[in-house]
Amino acid sequence: MDLAWTQSDREPYSIENIRAGEGNAFQRHPLIENWEEQTLAIEKEFKEFFSVDMNEGWECPEGYPEGIDQKILAGHLDDDAKTGNRTRLLRFQPGVFTTLPFVHEHWEEVYLVSGDLIVGNDENGEGGEQFQPNTYACRPPGAYHGPFKSEGGCLLFEIHYYDKG
Repeated sequence: MDLAWTQSDREPYSIENIRAGEGNAFQRHPLIENWEEQTLAIEKEFKEFFSVDMNEGWECPEGYPEGIDQKILAGHLDDDAKTGNRTRLLRFQPGVFTTLPFVHEHWEEVYLVSGDLIVGNDENGEGGEQFQPNTYACRPPGAYHGPFKSEGGCLLFEIHYYDKG
């Protein structure tokens, strides 16, 4: 029997039950009753593994240059209300760069999945420090970062969230 592990106490739950449509390890664990009604520190929709279409559904974020696109995987960030969270992919086409540093009022975690990313280039896209895949950054609110450039293109996995304090 295949086993799935719960998120609370590492008790096994049968994969066969999950495949039979009886929920998932998190929602069906007997120690977590009425999980749908609980208030969580981060409110985000529940999504089990799903295929991510890497060709469709990309859009250029407001204020970014053409050639930088995002794909929202989960959540919603409301910068005006300073609430929410989101998980996204951010993709740079080869040679694209930003010209000014970024600063925002939410936390940001960034993992460079593939390609190259240059941090700290000037307004002409020159200079900066180059990073390769499997590098990570965690930035608190108010931290200036960038500008950014990618010589060969890159894919970033990002998590953004407001701290409820």
